[in-house]
Amino acid sequence: MLGNDSSVRFSGALRALRLARVLKMDTHNKAVKTVMLMLRANLAVLITASTHALIALLVFATLLYFTEQHGIYANEFNSIPKSIYFTLIFMTGEMPLYDFTTPGKIIVCFLAIIAVSVFAVPTAILGAGFAKSVELVASEEDEADADNADPHHVRCPNCRTILPSSLRVDLDDV
Repeated sequence: MLGNDSSVRFSGALRALRLARVLKMDTHNKAVKTVMLMLRANLAVLITASTHALIALLVFATLLYFTEQHGIYANEFNSIPKSIYFTLIFMTGEMPLYDFTTPGKIIVCFLAIIAVSVFAVPTAILGAGFAKSVELVASEEDEADADNADPHHVRCPNCRTILPSSLRVDLDDV
């Protein structure tokens, strides 16, 4: 027996709570902190690259629609939304064997060149940003280790705030 509708909803709610617990992990996990730092620092690059990719997708889908709507594969390019699907496949590097018309072949060649730049440039920028984020997190850890070495400055291991002296416990007294 699969259970009634309320038990399914209850188990779904429990799963959502577990997901929320996993999402809170970013305050404790150095890797998640590094990735989030990199994404925040490069948000403008991501937005710009996504905008350029969307514009290129729409322009090339429209061009392929106009050049291929009367060709051999007119059924695949009989509307711009259907052309968007195939253009997206072409932009990601999958080039199925199609017998394009001559203008279509020229457009697909330019599409391949533009697609490399649309994906390669942001990837390189994000890679450099990730390297900077790793260095920044490592330097923060080095500073935290130096702060914890000083007996007058003890930091919370989770939030990195300096603990007041009343909360500090000397392990020799325990």
